[in-house]
Amino acid sequence: MKVGFRWLVGADGQSSSLRKWAGLEKGRKQRLRFGFCRHYNVAPWSEYVEVHWGPLGQVYVTPVAAKNISVAFITREPRMGRQDFLDYFPAIAQRLKGAQELSRGLGAVSATRKLRRVTDGPVALIGDASGSVDVITGEGLAVSFRQAIALAEAIEKNDLKYYEKAHKDIGKLPHKMGKLMLAMDRWSWLEHRAMSTLAAQPAFFNQLLSLHIGAESLFQFVLNRGPSLAWSLLRESLH
Repeated sequence: MKVGFRWLVGADGQSSSLRKWAGLEKGRKQRLRFGFCRHYNVAPWSEYVEVHWGPLGQVYVTPVAAKNISVAFITREPRMGRQDFLDYFPAIAQRLKGAQELSRGLGAVSATRKLRRVTDGPVALIGDASGSVDVITGEGLAVSFRQAIALAEAIEKNDLKYYEKAHKDIGKLPHKMGKLMLAMDRWSWLEHRAMSTLAAQPAFFNQLLSLHIGAESLFQFVLNRGPSLAWSLLRESLH
């Protein structure tokens, strides 16, 4: 059966079959990390999502309900799924001591992937099908929403070249921030110095957050705050 279409949008995730069908698979080498999640019957101890850094990855503690939390572990080590990752986070393990597990361990892949093209004729890719940044950035849905607006505008202009360009622009900052944070994940000495600097000077964190969400350009941040941040990191390393 043949199906006609004017526009075909691939929004079918990281393992997009439409991306393969359209011949848009080519891209830069992807980096993978691995996620494992469990739910616990315990009252949240904070109203916020907590991110804990450890030697092999990060743990995300998320309030879900009055007596329910989600604990997710993201790591570059695929074999960690066979072990209890809470052994590496004793403070969280202590809080969860005796708590009932409400779900079996769930697994997923966090991919950093950039494609050469996300359009071909009337076909356009969006969301994780069009490439993705590591979950560490927290940018997955936000990037997809911006892509959706750009794609709608391109369709209205009857020209997907507009979307191709907009897609690259949308992904520039998230990929740069992801690269920076994954460097901290890979090199513990950099993570320690960065965290110590941010703890000692909380204003830096607010400034980095402004950069991360696009409220300030990378050029302006480097120009105005780069030297002082570099000096703070150097000073921390000398302690």
